[in-house]
Amino acid sequence: MKIGECEFTVFDVETTGLSPYSGDRICEIAAIRVDLPRKTARKFSCLVDPRRPISYGAFSINGITSQMVAGKPTIDKVLPNFLKFAAGSVLVAYNAGFDLAFLESAMGDDKETLRDYLVVDALRLARKFFPEAGRYNLGLFARHLGIETPLEHRALADASMTWKVFEKELAVIASRGIEDVEDIAYSKFKTTEAIREQEMLNKKGGAL
Repeated sequence: MKIGECEFTVFDVETTGLSPYSGDRICEIAAIRVDLPRKTARKFSCLVDPRRPISYGAFSINGITSQMVAGKPTIDKVLPNFLKFAAGSVLVAYNAGFDLAFLESAMGDDKETLRDYLVVDALRLARKFFPEAGRYNLGLFARHLGIETPLEHRALADASMTWKVFEKELAVIASRGIEDVEDIAYSKFKTTEAIREQEMLNKKGGAL
């Protein structure tokens, strides 16, 4: 599929902690769906009741409290709406292994329905095309590219920042004559084994 003919869903999740395999859950999910041919964009954003406390570490980053999510829809109600929003598009995330791990965990036995998605990791592209940056935390890398960064670390703000980063990456990709989205994306949704490997890197201090 030609990159210029794609629709991309740039998404981000905020979570109760770092590990879905230790019981942490999504407490917010947001996305921007960009139709490159039509030059249009639509937004999706929803707080999620994770049915468990939000850790202090997570709160210190995203500012989401348990009171803010109490009574909000649970993930089993939110995910069908998110997947409908993203249907037929290419998924994009920054440090995609983290976000995908939580999506796959939330899907449970239905996670196989995600296998048809192509996924672009904007962090992987950042390291490939901008080796001079040195540091690849999303906010730091965005500032390296001259992108204004928001004060809040919330899902929609991060998805918007990721899209601006991805736009810069797309310009480099075009300048190098890369035309097919398969050349910059995973061939399929990440496997659980690969996600667990990413999680281990996060625990060793590689989390972004």
